[in-house]
Amino acid sequence: MDVPKPKTNHPHESTWDDHGNTKWTYVSDEAKQRIGFFLRRRLGGRNLDIGGGWYLHYPNSAVVDLSSVCLANNPAQEKVQFDLDELHNGKRLPFPDYSFDSATMISTWQYLEHPDALLDELKRVLKPGAEVYVINGQNAGREGCILGIGNTKGIAEHLQTKGFDTLIEHIPFGNDTLTFQSVCFSIPERDLFGSVSEVRDKAKRKRADERIVREPEIFEDDFINYELGIRRGLLAKLNPYPVTAYSQDFLARTEEFGKALKRAGIDAVIYAEHTPEVEVDMLLPNQHSSCFLALFDRFSGVDKYVEQRREQDDLIQTLSIAHGVFFPTNTSDLNMGSKEDLLRNCKEFDLDERNAECSLRTYADFVASVGMTSGTRRLQAQVQSILRKRASNFDEVVRRQKAFGYNMLTAQFKQERSIADLLLIKQRVERGEIPSVGQKNLDYQTYLHLMERWIRVNDCETSMGDFD
Repeated sequence: MDVPKPKTNHPHESTWDDHGNTKWTYVSDEAKQRIGFFLRRRLGGRNLDIGGGWYLHYPNSAVVDLSSVCLANNPAQEKVQFDLDELHNGKRLPFPDYSFDSATMISTWQYLEHPDALLDELKRVLKPGAEVYVINGQNAGREGCILGIGNTKGIAEHLQTKGFDTLIEHIPFGNDTLTFQSVCFSIPERDLFGSVSEVRDKAKRKRADERIVREPEIFEDDFINYELGIRRGLLAKLNPYPVTAYSQDFLARTEEFGKALKRAGIDAVIYAEHTPEVEVDMLLPNQHSSCFLALFDRFSGVDKYVEQRREQDDLIQTLSIAHGVFFPTNTSDLNMGSKEDLLRNCKEFDLDERNAECSLRTYADFVASVGMTSGTRRLQAQVQSILRKRASNFDEVVRRQKAFGYNMLTAQFKQERSIADLLLIKQRVERGEIPSVGQKNLDYQTYLHLMERWIRVNDCETSMGDFD
């Protein structure tokens, strides 16, 4: 998508549009999801998300941002492009008085040139007693690091000088309770003693936060149960799923392609990595999949052969071409030899060798993948048969790698989940828009409890974390 021309006179609009063009985010998806979970437990009613970017932190939010690109990507129903620095010049947000029950600022405060002007405007558009949540990574931005204005302590101290009651709460990211913190402050409301800012249930919430700091797993477990509930619901909605007619044609052509390679002297393996079978069964034309053409060969003419097919057949355009199969040997070197080399390495596999667990996961990942040809499926069965004798936990590791595929299908990335596309395909099949050849049941219950380890932040950080 091209970056549009600036719509305001703000000198930084093009910069923020450029960030938004790549769906840039200051913090990771995993952190943003935990921030969203934190807010869902505290907010109610209509929320004003200031500087929301493309990420909708709370569903019932009106989003204000400078970048038109960010706003175009944001799924909020109500979005307003606005230069917050114009508040300093007397301009107002386009909302009536007392319009919102709360407000949020996530990674926004450090970019405000005139934060006090925004605070004054919040007093107008928020209801008396409404709470505002300012959430930053600590020392956000170079200037914030130097001046101390971007971190939680600096923000809270500034708000207190302006007469706001504040409460600092921690948002664990795994075992890390220091990086992401929230400064909650209350919009003043009138009582017998005048205008007073008072955070609701402050003492109780402070005690709860102190416990979270001591035991961050409480928050993490609650978040994982919440996230698993969403994923369980999506998978249940997809089950049973249709098998598209195109997918069967695609598999038949892939089988013939593998045979053609064999006749050309190319010993190939074709499989869909990190992919549940449902994604292959629901393929549509022009849909890219995570399939890999793995070549156990040093055949010099393969590039020419593939290029010729690419011009004639969408099969090659759908498959990602990856030369060489990178299976580790017992010494953790890469093997790009024949199938016989692979099977010999499996027979010589030794759990006591250095990096043996990592190698085992590599083999398990291949076995857990969807074999796209009969030859590939035979090889997968051979590898599994050999390695389950060499490592008693191999079948369990295979199940965990299959769970990783379900995790990839249902995980939220840039506010999107791949399973949403499959649900749309199912709806189109039910409406008769897409031909199908039957349906299958989705065996997701087997993998739900194993998906938990991939949701936990430690496994998110390492991707292929230890299974010990």
